[in-house]
Amino acid sequence: MDELADALPFVTGLTASGGECTIYDAFLCELFALVKQAGKHTLVDTNGQRLFSDMPALLAAMDAASLDVKTTDPAEHLALTGTPVDNVLQNLDLLATTGKLFEVRTVIVPERLSNRRTVTDVARRLAQYPHVRYKLIRFRPHGVKGAWAEMKTPDDVFMQDLVALAKGEGMNVVEVV
Repeated sequence: MDELADALPFVTGLTASGGECTIYDAFLCELFALVKQAGKHTLVDTNGQRLFSDMPALLAAMDAASLDVKTTDPAEHLALTGTPVDNVLQNLDLLATTGKLFEVRTVIVPERLSNRRTVTDVARRLAQYPHVRYKLIRFRPHGVKGAWAEMKTPDDVFMQDLVALAKGEGMNVVEVV
């Protein structure tokens, strides 16, 4: 809190992120308690690999979460991350039903991922939660190495098609970044 003291008067809250901040769940519980005592909001930015159902204290301590959903296709997710997609989807559902889901983000990589499937799956799951924002992020190869460096940034037509798809499934708030 000493390190945050100078910034706290100028912010509305604290977002914990990083590689995967939930690996420090006990620390976050303590930090978030202090941040809330200072009258600020708390948010966790997560890839969703650690189950919030296994971290009830963190779920209670945080105000909300931003969740990355890279793909809902099990084979793609395993190839991309080395882990099953199950935890991510369980977290999506839990965070939404508990009112703790602020936004879901999906990076759009048409040449590599089943983006239409992912957008459809996520939008269907979130349609009943009108306050949740769905952010579709254009893949940009800047600074990327290897095979991904040759992939193209999705154009406006493709991105707007995905926005229409999400809204057609019932999403209220869909943003393109």
